[in-house]
Amino acid sequence: MKLSFSLIARFLKDYFITHYYPEKPVAPLLLAYFVTFRCNLQCAYCIREENLDAASYPEVNTEQAVRILKLVQKGAPSIAFSGGEPLLRDDIVELLRIARSSGFKPISLFTNALLLPQKEEVLKFVDFLQISLDTLDEAKQDKIFGLNKSGLAKEIKTIIEFYAGQQIKKDFRINLNAVITPQTIDDIPPLYEYARDIGVRLTVCPQLKAGHPIPALIDNRKYRSLVNRMLTWKQNDPTLMDTVQFLNHIKTFEPFNCYPYLTPRIYPNGELIAPCPSIQKVRLNLLNFNSWDEAFQQAIKNEGTVFHCAASCFLPCYLETSTLLNNLPQTFREFTRLSLGNSNVKIRQHA
Repeated sequence: MKLSFSLIARFLKDYFITHYYPEKPVAPLLLAYFVTFRCNLQCAYCIREENLDAASYPEVNTEQAVRILKLVQKGAPSIAFSGGEPLLRDDIVELLRIARSSGFKPISLFTNALLLPQKEEVLKFVDFLQISLDTLDEAKQDKIFGLNKSGLAKEIKTIIEFYAGQQIKKDFRINLNAVITPQTIDDIPPLYEYARDIGVRLTVCPQLKAGHPIPALIDNRKYRSLVNRMLTWKQNDPTLMDTVQFLNHIKTFEPFNCYPYLTPRIYPNGELIAPCPSIQKVRLNLLNFNSWDEAFQQAIKNEGTVFHCAASCFLPCYLETSTLLNNLPQTFREFTRLSLGNSNVKIRQHA
């Protein structure tokens, strides 16, 4: 079981609030903890293009990070560790261990996997390992990585294939995450087949800038055709993890009712980003608070509870969670897919 009872209960509470008491704030479902903005790659579409860099957001030390994790444990039932590249932190295993002992479930780790063989112990504490891979074309992927170095894509694919065979034994799931750019539209179907063949799952995100789709994807017939094809894949097998609601919205980029408090962010320096980077006006550092409730209530006091963005962003952490609240039956079908864990995908085991 990859989903906790507390996550389901929190979702039902938020569904009730949004449908019957819309003036009240929703309660977070997921904390997104960006433990570092350092990275060992330089992907062109990276968040660092938006001034989210290591120099601007210095990392807290281990003691402070542990304090943050213990302080926010009542904030949301689940947590995702992101970056940058989280495996660059020497203490990432310790932070994941603290998250597990604090009761977070599921725990996700977003990584490019290059350091995974050296940091394999992280697998003891994660439920979902999200690995970036945009195309099976190794030359194209190496170019996306931005280091002017060949062989990295081949290395990552080797790592992915090895750990795909460890999923049942180590009780975690791999999701490949692909950013869809105008240049990689044709690469997504082969990547889907690859994920299905090796027994991992796939999530996608259109290329965004400041949370909004790049112009070359808007009204792009080829792109829309791909998304329609992905909606068909959803009917046939569990490989594609993105929700139907998410796929429908990224197909035409229609605005949606956003509930950004569902997914507060924590930046490497301990700042709580709530409701979201686009709205927040006052900077709050969790190290200055004694409890999650104190910090969250201060965010609500500063920013309010109801948001009507002039132009919705399409960051998956906000789009996917917000649209889950629109269709209860469909959402529980998606929850069922997640909670099946490893049972509905054939895994190739390595000795």
